[in-house]
Amino acid sequence: MLEMSPSEGGYLNIVPGVHTYDRFAEVTLTATPKPGYQFVYWLGNVTDAATGTTTVFLDSPKMVIAVFERSKFETVELESDYMSGGEGSGGLGRGGGLSDSSLEEAGGAKLPSNPHSSSNSNVPVPGKGEGDVPVPEPATATLLFAGFLMLAKSRRRGANTTVKA
Repeated sequence: MLEMSPSEGGYLNIVPGVHTYDRFAEVTLTATPKPGYQFVYWLGNVTDAATGTTTVFLDSPKMVIAVFERSKFETVELESDYMSGGEGSGGLGRGGGLSDSSLEEAGGAKLPSNPHSSSNSNVPVPGKGEGDVPVPEPATATLLFAGFLMLAKSRRRGANTTVKA
């Protein structure tokens, strides 16, 4: 089984999905990122998980996922009076923004004064920190779990088979 995460992150030389090959075949996989994305790594039993081209040795059923991540993000600069609760009848926009106090009164969270400031520790910033380990998306984790269940079921079925002599 071959998949990508996220599915819009790039291209594979083999169409994602379930494929059948001869046992002990070696299949070469190539992941090419789309513009704005970069290849991160392969999940699964491959010869080199860190490069865009790798090989899978099919000695048993395998599940392999190419993981991509965004390399470019749109940035939006907010002017302070857009969110300042200045003059106007309300809403987001110049002179009619929301104030922290009006949000708190309505049961909402307090807005950060500058979404790009380093004091905003709850906002993840891609590429920060050495040795950061990327966390797979929920879809990737679900696919891995489904593959594990399929593999366990096929092994269990094989272990229960008896041969009459």
